[in-house]
Amino acid sequence: MIYQHCSSHESFIRQDPISKEWVIYSISRKNRPHDQTVESSNKPLLSFDKDCPFCPGNENKLAIVNEEIKNPNGSGWLSRAIDNKFPALSQAAPTQRYKEGIYLCMGGYGRHEVIIENPHHSKDIPQYDVNEISSVIEIYHRRYLAMMSDDHIVMVTIFRNHGVNAGTSLAHPHSQIIGSPTVPRYIRIQEQISETYFDDHGVCIYCDLINSELKCGERIITRNSSFVSFVPYAAKVPYEIWILPCRHTAVFGDIKEYEKEDLALILKDILSRLSSLLEDPDYNYIIHTFTRYRTNEPHIHWFLQIVPRLLTPAGFELGSGFRINPSIPEVDARELKG
Repeated sequence: MIYQHCSSHESFIRQDPISKEWVIYSISRKNRPHDQTVESSNKPLLSFDKDCPFCPGNENKLAIVNEEIKNPNGSGWLSRAIDNKFPALSQAAPTQRYKEGIYLCMGGYGRHEVIIENPHHSKDIPQYDVNEISSVIEIYHRRYLAMMSDDHIVMVTIFRNHGVNAGTSLAHPHSQIIGSPTVPRYIRIQEQISETYFDDHGVCIYCDLINSELKCGERIITRNSSFVSFVPYAAKVPYEIWILPCRHTAVFGDIKEYEKEDLALILKDILSRLSSLLEDPDYNYIIHTFTRYRTNEPHIHWFLQIVPRLLTPAGFELGSGFRINPSIPEVDARELKG
């Protein structure tokens, strides 16, 4: 059979020969559990749920615990990293690439972990104290470095899905980290644009972006000594927010200790504003940190993007690549600023 190489594994990756985009196929993802309270508008504010695999005491329901940060003020833990029981990519998959006629595929090698952010079943980032958020950022950092130590992984993506429209399936607050064996085309294009800008102007485009936004001030929401937050000039969705380190730094793995607390402060502030203004909207946030081969490049700059899931892209957007945003970035920033 011509397609036997990849499809014999639970996780594999195929490339679209027209767009050169990679598509991950993961059979185990069909079996993910779905917590009905995620979809309920009257979510019970429980500190513990006997059926939740992420709550303390339910460790028999977990996959392997890879790392945890202990609570310095008592017993137990603040946050922990576990293997995802239903991974998109797996270390059990092969790393080879194969030609299948005119097509290209590769084994779905990679790592997929869940970050259980807090022992409390119903608390969320706006309710966390700064030490709790710093613990989450600390474990992000540790697991990022652990994944990047694997020579087969070239890119690590850290993300959080909040709410059913953002793709979450369990109510207990958590984030995810995926280490992947190849770089998507749109990431390569972003890197190339940044490199061209640096060649033309001699500075990082993200550093110029920060300076431009600070000078204008109209889209700035808030800032502290290490980070600045704003609604981007060409925001793709209503209330999209970027948080960038003021210091030029290419990858999240290079975050300094003092920056972890500053990131915790601004993240709590921004998500509290968003929750208050939009009544706890569904959203994704993503830490965009660039690829293994770009870690010391002067034109690359990591950042955190928050994408509220208030709209569903329709046919024109899917067919054309345009995005239609009914909300003006300057107005969004003014409302978030308060």
